[in-house]
Parts: sequence; structure tokens; C-alpha cells
Amino acid sequence: MIQLWYNAARPKTELSVFIDSMKLVIDQDYSKVIATLKTDWKRGHGESGIGNFIADAQREAVNADVSFMNSSGIRKDLTAGHITKKDILRFYRSETCSRHSR
Repeated sequence: MIQLWYNAARPKTELSVFIDSMKLVIDQDYSKVIATLKTDWKRGHGESGIGNFIADAQREAVNADVSFMNSSGIRKDLTAGHITKKDILRFYRSETCSRHSR
């Protein structure tokens, strides 16, 4: 695959310098450790640790009573150890959203 959003060979312009500086800031921020998993979080059919985490986060984000997470919406498993914001983005499909009712 070709990365369409970054080309190191592109000519340097005021805009490209700004973009490179923002990419560096974002990469640094999203590489910070935000949690540590004691056990692997594996996707599966039915309930899973990673699915419960996502459903709970969605529920809290919209102050809902209930939230569901489709296991096919989880892109990858997480192994035990340090977790970064970048890891969260890799396992969670951004177009997934929660529904709530009161």
C-alpha cells in the first residue's frame, strides 16, 4: 500500500513544514503509554475483555445506560503490556458509534 498522506520526497513548502511539525506532535502524543494490560485482550464471539472495554467507553462517552459492541468491529487483539493512544486507534473502528436511550 502507498501512504497517500505522507511523502518524504515532496518539496518543502511552508505548508509541508507545518504538516511535518504537526505529525511529529501527534506521533509523540499518541505514542505515550496510557495504560498497562495485565493479560491479553482477544476478540472473540460473545463477550470479551476488549469488547467490554469499548462498550463501557462508549456508554460513558454518551452517558447512556447500555452500550453494545459488535465483535467484528474490533480490528485487532491487544497483547499484555503497555498501551498507547495509537494502539486504541488501531483496534477500534472509528466509524463505530453507540446508540443510547433513556
